[in-house]
Amino acid sequence: MMGDRGVKVGGEPGRSSLRRVPNKRAPVVGAASIIIMGSLACSSSEVRETRIATERDSAGVLILTHPAGDFSDTITAQPLLTIGQEGQPDYEFFRMGGVGSLASGNVVVANGGTHELRFYDRNGRHIRTVGRRGDGPSEFGFLSTFWIGSGDTIAVLDPRRRRIVYFDSAGTFVRGQSYAQDLTSDQPDSRGPCVFPGLMGLLEDGTRLTSGWGCMMFQGTDGRRPTVFPVDLVGEKGRTHLGPFNSGWVWERASPRDPRESFSIIPLSGRFTYAVGPEHIFFSEGADLEIQIFDATGKLVGLLREDAVPPEVTEADRRAYVEAQANTPRPHPSDVPFPDRRGSYSALKLSHGGELWARRDLPSEDGLQHWVVFSSDRRNVRRVVLPDFQVGAIRGGAIYGHMSDTLGIQTVMVLDGRS
Repeated sequence: MMGDRGVKVGGEPGRSSLRRVPNKRAPVVGAASIIIMGSLACSSSEVRETRIATERDSAGVLILTHPAGDFSDTITAQPLLTIGQEGQPDYEFFRMGGVGSLASGNVVVANGGTHELRFYDRNGRHIRTVGRRGDGPSEFGFLSTFWIGSGDTIAVLDPRRRRIVYFDSAGTFVRGQSYAQDLTSDQPDSRGPCVFPGLMGLLEDGTRLTSGWGCMMFQGTDGRRPTVFPVDLVGEKGRTHLGPFNSGWVWERASPRDPRESFSIIPLSGRFTYAVGPEHIFFSEGADLEIQIFDATGKLVGLLREDAVPPEVTEADRRAYVEAQANTPRPHPSDVPFPDRRGSYSALKLSHGGELWARRDLPSEDGLQHWVVFSSDRRNVRRVVLPDFQVGAIRGGAIYGHMSDTLGIQTVMVLDGRS
């Protein structure tokens, strides 16, 4: 979809020999560029797993356990396509909320800074911009992100107006839909801080995945306090409760400046992350290398596991965190109760073809990302190394997303995820 294999990006040759790309803009054609480069460093994407364990628990839940493995497939930072140029409004980006692609190869960008949904052709040339801030049918109180469904229908999330705005693949307004009725309006009586309810995603049939009020639970030891929130499926058949989930761990410490500044996230701890597909939802939480799979009815139908243990949090990790926070307004973190081990997965992404990408929370001195890619049937995996890059969507072997330079200038990039 991004051209033939002659216009492609190679694979990074490994962590120790990664070829760093200079932090400067590539030559542009208009305001986009297609860069021709060499072949992939990794010659094939053959499955290297041969010892997958399959079982079912007493409730009939399918459990697939993959053995540990090396991250051997590597992808360079040299892009297939870049979009972005200062001084041209249609190509300047600020607070991007998502990057994706359509079946035609056109690129869609949610530019949250201007509340616009922008369309670019497969060569990166601007086609159309829709939306702006306002209260009209195709306007936004806040453009957060978007999802691309069947027929390339684009559903744009406006959390301020609690509304979903639908566009067709050409950017023509189709309809708006409120989801305010799905959310609990009454804030719970809690001694700790709470996270507002919200819309997490959409299934193919329009069923909405929502989160309720997430409030800190005053329980646990050593200052650890989980923030727990309920997750529901809401559709034409009513509401189905999937269960409470831990969104992360916090620690409690009174600030000498302001008693209200008493809570902070424990660094390097497990976080909650999720992905929503046409008919399934995927959740991961905590430090266990496990992903829960729910079907469209809200039933737990599968567990994906890796037969490995997350790395330990070292004294060097602690020192690095304390040094990084030294000049911030946050309370001094020297007494933060660090966990014994790092979190498991820090992000989940579902490709258009059904592959599940799970980013491992591994230490990296050069900003590289480590992703476990489960095949569409969940029985095979690749282990991929990506450059410092915000992944937005994966489609047709291409990885769509953006990066920011040292000045905070954002650029849309498309990488070749094939190997």
